[in-house]
Amino acid sequence: MRHIYSNAEIVNAWLGPTNPEVAASAAGIISTLANSKSRLYEKDLFPEDQELLDLGLPTRDSPAWDALNKMLSVPYFSRVWIIQEVAVASDFALLWGDIIISKHEFINFRLAALYYKLSDVDVEKGSPGVLWNPVALLYMVYYKAGDDSLFHLVSSISSTNATDARDRIFALIGLAGDGSYGLVPDYSRSEAEVFSEFARSVIVAESNLNILDHSYVEDPEDPERRPLWALRWHSDDDSHKHYLINYHFTASRDVPVVLVPSRNEKVLSLRGIQVDSIRAMCDRGTDIHQDIPAAVDMITRNKEVFNKRYGSDIIRTILLTMMAGHESSGPMINHVTTRPTDGGYINNFISFALQFMIHSHISQDGREPDQRRYLELLRLAAKAISLPVEPCWTSPEDIECLERMLKLFIPMIRRL
Repeated sequence: MRHIYSNAEIVNAWLGPTNPEVAASAAGIISTLANSKSRLYEKDLFPEDQELLDLGLPTRDSPAWDALNKMLSVPYFSRVWIIQEVAVASDFALLWGDIIISKHEFINFRLAALYYKLSDVDVEKGSPGVLWNPVALLYMVYYKAGDDSLFHLVSSISSTNATDARDRIFALIGLAGDGSYGLVPDYSRSEAEVFSEFARSVIVAESNLNILDHSYVEDPEDPERRPLWALRWHSDDDSHKHYLINYHFTASRDVPVVLVPSRNEKVLSLRGIQVDSIRAMCDRGTDIHQDIPAAVDMITRNKEVFNKRYGSDIIRTILLTMMAGHESSGPMINHVTTRPTDGGYINNFISFALQFMIHSHISQDGREPDQRRYLELLRLAAKAISLPVEPCWTSPEDIECLERMLKLFIPMIRRL
């Protein structure tokens, strides 16, 4: 199929019907940006209204921006097979309703849109933002078969759709060239077999476990997702938004990995790594208040296992796991993430836990049952830090504050 599209004089991509006014609005923005003259733009956010007018573009509140995003989000761009159509085509035209957009025009529009930061929303003042899909952003410019490995292709377009899940691999083999790991489409094999073979092939070729950085399992009990290490690259459950790589997770870092033969194709056998058993799995929630109780409950149920492995340092393991091994400066500074260099994160957790308990007690927000779990973690955290030789609370104001906290916590602890 790749050869068919690459040898065609032009590929006409029909995006579907639409309202003529909507199509005209989107085409107006694309044409204006495609033919705009280069000018200096040093901001990191969507342009202001006057800057947009200077470029010949509609202002921030114009519905034309919604029209453009509507075009970029049509179902055509969400299908994995269409990458074959536009990525290797020597020329293509996008047909949406009554408008026609040439490849040259689309490429120039894309470059200008990225240069003028049209996807970087101004949250403070409010602005629209161009919503790119992976196909239009990555593969509708200049692509030659073999530029990217099959692993890179599969991971970069995991948000696309496929009627047959196996096509998430098979549809991209032709674009990977020599980086296809010798895989060939074989629809006689099951999904589990196809994804398992792909994962093994990537591990052997790359000599690392980076493919596992993209792991995410919505339901570990779902037999259709077994084996769990063989990623399905599904988009229908938005799993690509929850990949461990988004939390700065690294499966093997710089340590070379060697795959060893296994008697069972569902078992991933690695030299030097052996997983005895998995006691529990928990989805990483968006609210840390949910993660902490879940972690404490899991450890409580398996005290012997954790004590044998970690001893008194279990609190460090819990916190570093929830932090994904990184500290963040926070959005109010520069949002830089770094690896902890000392035990300061334990002090930060103690402060966070105390604030949570005070707020929960005062607001009566329904999270009182979690306070016992926080107290258990606070006890472990307090044991893990060394106390200063000199007291840090010396002023009358400090003593008064401490007395108020004790009056608050002692009755609370007695109830728990």
